[in-house]
Amino acid sequence: ACIKITRFSELYPNYYKKINVDDTISFLNFCSLINIDRVIFLSSDEAFMPHNNFGKQKEEVEKKIFSNISWKKRTIVQVLRFPFLLQSRGSVWHIFYNQAKHNLPLTVADKNSSKHAASFDEFLNAWQQFESHDLPNGKYRLKIGKEISIYKLAQDICQEQNSKSKI
Repeated sequence: ACIKITRFSELYPNYYKKINVDDTISFLNFCSLINIDRVIFLSSDEAFMPHNNFGKQKEEVEKKIFSNISWKKRTIVQVLRFPFLLQSRGSVWHIFYNQAKHNLPLTVADKNSSKHAASFDEFLNAWQQFESHDLPNGKYRLKIGKEISIYKLAQDICQEQNSKSKI
């Protein structure tokens, strides 16, 4: 249970908290009742020192997962953190791509900002390796991706699209 558009989680925090936190915990409790053997909660690197509601909600679920002892005896629950995925829906990649496609100005808020990011292919390869291992309850992190410049990402997208957009 997760909705991700960070901008909207800032505008509608109660709605997003209900879906991202409360409904996730309800789902985990249900899994325990029907004897599901293993659940992998996809978290985010944003849960470590969160700076927005999305990260705070991921962090809250992680804390609740490991404070709820009753279901842990029956269901293995693993938290899997991974970095920002470039092509994920609602990401800055899509925003820049659509702006460049329509020759609109690309909205880079800070020319010096960077983010640790990975591609979908990197994620899928790491996921297959993680999912195939028998691991105990715990938090795990996919060590994939690299630090990217948001400004360079915007430049690259403009170039790939042959866009006349300005940054």
